[in-house]
Amino acid sequence: MQERESTRPMSARAARETNGYAPSNTTDGIVLAVLVAVCFVGMWLTAPTATTALPDTAPIDATDANIEPDTTSPLPDPAPTDPVPTEPTAPDPAEPDPTVPPVPPIKPPADIDVPSIKPEDDDLLATITPRPLATLSPREQIASGPGFISLMGTNYDPTNWHRSTHSTTTDFLATDWKEANAAYDADGLSLKLAPAPNRPGHFHGGEIQTKQTYGYGRYEVLMRPASASGTVSSFFTYTGPYYGNPHDEVDIEFLGADTTKVYLNYFRNGRVGEDVTLDLPFDAADEFHLYAFEWHRDGITWFIDGQPVHQTRVSDPLIPQTPGAIIVNLWSGAPKLYSWHGRPNFSETQAEYACISYQPLGGTGRSCSSVFPPEPAPAPASPPNLFVRVLDELLDTVNPSSSKPTQIN
Repeated sequence: MQERESTRPMSARAARETNGYAPSNTTDGIVLAVLVAVCFVGMWLTAPTATTALPDTAPIDATDANIEPDTTSPLPDPAPTDPVPTEPTAPDPAEPDPTVPPVPPIKPPADIDVPSIKPEDDDLLATITPRPLATLSPREQIASGPGFISLMGTNYDPTNWHRSTHSTTTDFLATDWKEANAAYDADGLSLKLAPAPNRPGHFHGGEIQTKQTYGYGRYEVLMRPASASGTVSSFFTYTGPYYGNPHDEVDIEFLGADTTKVYLNYFRNGRVGEDVTLDLPFDAADEFHLYAFEWHRDGITWFIDGQPVHQTRVSDPLIPQTPGAIIVNLWSGAPKLYSWHGRPNFSETQAEYACISYQPLGGTGRSCSSVFPPEPAPAPASPPNLFVRVLDELLDTVNPSSSKPTQIN
């Protein structure tokens, strides 16, 4: 930085000599000296110092061609944030065997801290207006198997379904799958669950899953869950790391400890969505009912007997995006799950399935609801006519205990 020129004044003699003349007498010299001193004081008072405020200036643009950014004082690293837990993903795997999955997926643990939530107006079957299904271009669709319907009677279709026959290795699921525990008869599919011989606290259960994976569309099941404490009867889609995919899932589950409730859930990349437990207006274990969900890019809507009962919020970032197998199973968990599904107290129990179907977005094929349409709700009773209402009120006023006349319509 250049030094500022000295503001020290030159002598009066030097000043006059510099300007081409010399002092003529002493008085002129004194006057000139006073003037120079005054000028010096004024210059000293007005000179900028280190404490003088500088005027505001426009910010410097470090991208200007004539300005180089300061690299001697780099900005500090941003504050660390908690990483989002995700499951590792593997490269795209080779196409699986189309006839039998090499190792069926293992059901992930359920969230055991699930509150029981009723719809806002306590009327389960008339609370949701489903959003229209999104119209997706071919590029926005995800890969999916074709639509199908499986009537789960004696016509077991081994080309589409696989009966699980493997042991579990997790510390939350206390159930091994046995082929004999997924039995077909004229009434449909029965998944059985019973204590494992010579293995206290462990169970043998039944599970079937599709050999293909399915994406956006409508999934339906006609089922009756098990009613024993310590059991979970389910209908869901699932894929996960074993297949080189993120853990994506959509659930409908019943806890045998209380089958007047249904548990709805979903996952994206291993992160659980906004799960909910709804109170039913019936006991699901008493008879078959039709349960369904519509899954599309923008959300999920669940249905019971044809009526929408719950849907995800708008712009939910945890809506699954990966096709999965359709799975139904009956299982019991390790002691850490007893607080959620209850303590097992059964010798043998079963869940029953009569129909399972899938139709892609815009599909027009048959589904469980077209074969087993839900019974329509009873029509409300006709209100009494005006004459009867007025007469009732008069009788109540005169004699509250009097008998009412027969309604006239």
